Amino acid sequence: MRLTQSHTHLDQESPTLLADIISPVMESTKQFPQFPNLPPEIRLLIWRECLPFRVFEIDTRPRREWLLPTPRKLPPCTFRWSHEKNYSPPVIAQVCRESRAVALESRSNEERMLHEPPSRWFSPRLSIAFMHGKPVFSDDWEQAISRVPDLHWYADRCGAAGFDASVMHEFDNEEGYAACRNGFLDAIAERKDYPVCVETVVIHASVEAARNSGLFGLLGDAPLQLVDATDARKIARFQALWETNLQRDMAPESFFRDQTDFQSRIVRWSEEVESFLAMFILRR
Repeated sequence: MRLTQSHTHLDQESPTLLADIISPVMESTKQFPQFPNLPPEIRLLIWRECLPFRVFEIDTRPRREWLLPTPRKLPPCTFRWSHEKNYSPPVIAQVCRESRAVALESRSNEERMLHEPPSRWFSPRLSIAFMHGKPVFSDDWEQAISRVPDLHWYADRCGAAGFDASVMHEFDNEEGYAACRNGFLDAIAERKDYPVCVETVVIHASVEAARNSGLFGLLGDAPLQLVDATDARKIARFQALWETNLQRDMAPESFFRDQTDFQSRIVRWSEEVESFLAMFILRR
């Protein structure tokens, strides 16, 4: 699930966003005047609990949408807002000196961050590396395969790495196993376990609603979330959040409405993947 602002211009950042997120933290601190008197160990545990667990994307090319807006849909979402927020420091980094120290201790101190700008916030202990690119042309496949070493570099530090289903076997592939004959399986054979994204659902909601839901981090500063595709209760909670926006984008409507069909597709896709992975292992 991917959270974006519930504004008409989704690729424009609201200047009041940071204040909107931080103010409840400061307000709650005022309501708990004993906090400064707690033992330092307790305070540090509380700050660490506020740190977000994030999906660290190693490819951030803007999403390409070929569909024009309709009365039932907001303008196509470029993901720019969620990209920027996902790479920003955690909210607690701007609350006080003590909380900022906790945030900084979680950040990677390694000088080698591959091709990433140094401004991008990467916390290995609280991240999963992810490659979201959806190859279409031959150059896209080559680029996806070339990024696998980067994915593994991050995975070695995070402990996990994942990618979009399209680079292995398209979730809605109607042409058999064509997608798996691209050399990508050879490239990823180094690791045994990968979470795979079969569907991206965009949730347009206010920062306050997202924060109150607890679905995007305790303080709403984890705008990308990996959700178990078979977790009906969790998906229902995201649907409830989506419904809080009266001017919501209707694109996710079919996803939430047709969950029975979606779960059937998950089973079919999993069986197909198991089948061609078995063939891949036999041919190696």
